[in-house]
Amino acid sequence: MKRIKGLLSEEKGQSLVLVAIFMVVLIGFAGLAIDGGRLYIAKSQLQKAVDAGALAGADIMVDGVNASGVFNHTDSETEAKVMAVKNYNSNMPYEVSFPEDNIIKVYGKENVPLLLMPVLGMADTTLVVAEARAEVGRLKRVVKNTIIPIGIHINDGFELTFGEVWNLTESPGDGSKGNFNLLDFSTLPGVTGGENGSQGVAYYINNGSPVPIEAGTTTVYPQTGDPINSNAIKTAITALEGQIVYVPIVSEFSQGSSDPVTITGFAAFRIDDFYKDRSVHTIKATFIKTVLPGEIGTVVEEYGTYASQLIY
Repeated sequence: MKRIKGLLSEEKGQSLVLVAIFMVVLIGFAGLAIDGGRLYIAKSQLQKAVDAGALAGADIMVDGVNASGVFNHTDSETEAKVMAVKNYNSNMPYEVSFPEDNIIKVYGKENVPLLLMPVLGMADTTLVVAEARAEVGRLKRVVKNTIIPIGIHINDGFELTFGEVWNLTESPGDGSKGNFNLLDFSTLPGVTGGENGSQGVAYYINNGSPVPIEAGTTTVYPQTGDPINSNAIKTAITALEGQIVYVPIVSEFSQGSSDPVTITGFAAFRIDDFYKDRSVHTIKATFIKTVLPGEIGTVVEEYGTYASQLIY
């Protein structure tokens, strides 16, 4: 009887049981910290990768529009996958789909190995997933420092043709008198104390508009007279040869008038040449299709400028 009571009161070995219990608890906490951190980092990196892939794919979608009339899904898918992998090389392939003609979806997943949680009986890996969608739409509003002060008016019934060469100073002054399609960006709404005159036009050719511009609501005054003869403007335009510029589409100018015009949209041109023949200044430029940083909105006319943005 005494021996049985002694065995029941014996405390030797209890510490081993407690240590075992505490070890399980410590491993659990360590697993939550270490493996949880690994899962969080993988999820964050995977999300950044699909975001980058979706935006890159969206930008490429417009490349084939001028030829086929629909968005270029083939090259868009390729670019989206390449960009996603560049940002995070998951151990599982990225999937790209197009829920709508102008929307790209990039789906990524990865099996993340766990270090400590399997000790507690959990699986060796956990699947982490991320998804991003980007939409392409007609450009409604552009960010500042994007548009230069050369306004283009499109006559009723006339359509821009991609790849066509334009004379950006053709009307209303035909490059020799009156307005030259140059705009006074110091008169844009929200601009106070902006640069004006010939120096101002040259400044904004170099630096773009000082404020964001929204198509359909923004008005601006033309720069009248003969400012294109200014050395500052000629130097600024010459420096753009071979480059892509973004210009506003505007309502009709009145030759020699200082009446304001309304900005109705935006277009992209590659400046091919700038020259003067006798008294006529000519800016030759090729009309192109492109994606600009800005906001998507309802724009009726097709001017070839788009914006892309993530949607969820």
